[in-house]
Formats: sequence, C-alpha cells, structure tokens
Amino acid sequence: MRGGGDFFCPQCYQSRRFRFQVVYQYATIMMWPLWRIGPPEKSVVCQTCGAVFSDAILEYEPDAADRQFFAEVLRVNVLMAMVEGRLEPAEIAAIQRLYQQLTGQRLTRTEIEDEVRQACEDDVDAAGMVRRIGRSLGGEGARIVAQQAFQVAAATGHVSPNRQAQLDQFPAGLGISPADFQRLVEDLPPVTDERHGGLTEAGLQQSAPATGTPPECTSENQEQES
Repeated sequence: MRGGGDFFCPQCYQSRRFRFQVVYQYATIMMWPLWRIGPPEKSVVCQTCGAVFSDAILEYEPDAADRQFFAEVLRVNVLMAMVEGRLEPAEIAAIQRLYQQLTGQRLTRTEIEDEVRQACEDDVDAAGMVRRIGRSLGGEGARIVAQQAFQVAAATGHVSPNRQAQLDQFPAGLGISPADFQRLVEDLPPVTDERHGGLTEAGLQQSAPATGTPPECTSENQEQES
C-alpha cells in the first residue's frame, strides 16, 4: 500500500484503485521556497474519478444503506442472467467480477447459487426489481445498476431478445430517458476479459466441480413458490 491500493470511493460509490498524494508547505520569500513548514499533508486520490480525500478515507467501510444497495445490484444482475432460465459460466464470471468491482469483496459460486434460490422464491424479474428500487437510487446508483445489468446481459457475447426486452424497461424504472440509458451502456468493456482482471469462462469451468451444473430455478423451487 506504500504507493496506493484499493479503497471504497464515495464519489464512484464502488471499490477503486487509489494513489497517495503528498503536499509540502514551504516558507517563501518573493515566491521562492526556502524550507518546509510542518509535516507533509497526505491525501488519497481516486485513480478513476480523480476525487481527493483525506487519508482517513481508507478506514471508511460501507454502512447498512450501502450494503443494501450492493445486495440490490446483485439481485438485479442475477435476475438478468436468469432470464433464459439458468446461469451460464460466462454470466457467473461476470457477476463475480462486477460484484468485486463494486464492493471490493469476492463472491463465491455458492453465494451466487444461494442468491439464485432466493430469486426463485421472489416473483419478480430484473425489470420489476429495477422498478422496485429505482425511486431510491440517485444518478450514480442508476448508472451502476444500468451498466452492470447490461454487462451481465452481454456476458455470453450477445444480448438475447429476452434480455433486451428486460433492458428496454430499465429506463422507466430508473427514471431516465432511453437515450440516457443508451449513453450509459454504450462502449462498455467485456467484463470477463482477463485484461480487466475478471474470471474467464474456461477458468470458471476448470474451478467448478466436474459434476456441477449452472444454477437454475428447479421444479422444486417452482413448487415452493406455488
């Protein structure tokens, strides 16, 4: 951490890389610096948004409201992946990477499977979940929801018609125009690309048990709902 590291940026509202910035005060005569005055002032600079904070920000941890938002974003992402009935390895990898980008914490396959089971018990789709939480989101929250859901929808290399139908309902739920939504999601990088530190589909398949199958809503789950 000597030169930087990871922290939760309140401006970006997610985990980001930072660098330290050290400022020295000097005694001057005629604008010429002579000697340093007092200890250096150490600041933390977000490498994404450029916001500058006191180094005390490194002690900040998301509060209960933040944790609720993280859980809601995760639920939207899982529901988006479940539009076709099950989660494919590329979608699981995308959800894991996006969750780590947002929170700085790793999300295991078991935790995703638990989220799938809970989602199966809740009679709502991705667009419905966005309508449920949209009124409580600010501009930055809406951006995160829109971009992460889109990246999950496109994790397999294309956005299916069913997923596009869900995404088409997001602007109304988020309280933004379709044009604004399109600007938020255009030109997003592939989230499972190794250059961005994500898990590749091949890597996820190798790490999963040989007998494992992608999570899905089973008939047992559906019977519990009825």
